[in-house]
Amino acid sequence: MRDVVELEFKGYRREMAKEKTPLDTSGVFCVYRAAYNSERNSVKLREIIYIGEGENVRDAIVNNEMLEVWKKHLKNGEELCYSYVAVEEGLRKRIEAALIYKHKPILNGNYKRDFPFETISVATKGKNALLMTTFRAETR
Repeated sequence: MRDVVELEFKGYRREMAKEKTPLDTSGVFCVYRAAYNSERNSVKLREIIYIGEGENVRDAIVNNEMLEVWKKHLKNGEELCYSYVAVEEGLRKRIEAALIYKHKPILNGNYKRDFPFETISVATKGKNALLMTTFRAETR
């Protein structure tokens, strides 16, 4: 087992530009409620509403069957925004579960109460707003 798994998140990709997500490999992604500021050309991230994974992160974001559910959780003036990180195939589900277990996004069901994997320590950096920079998920 590794001591700490380091994740460097990329993003932030607004809903209107999600097809340009460059990551077409195995990984994990976060879905945020966000407000776009056109004067500053920036987004204010308000809440992580979902954490997911996929063999191809771009496809997992662009073609996600949860899109309409995500949109129903937006408030007036908000839009969806995404961050993402490459994660090797054998570790992907465990990382997704650890992130869900620690952050408990409103639209995730599994892994909020239990972490059924080997204990893992995670460090996040990069485009990791609203994510803990370091945490440990222990088997429960």
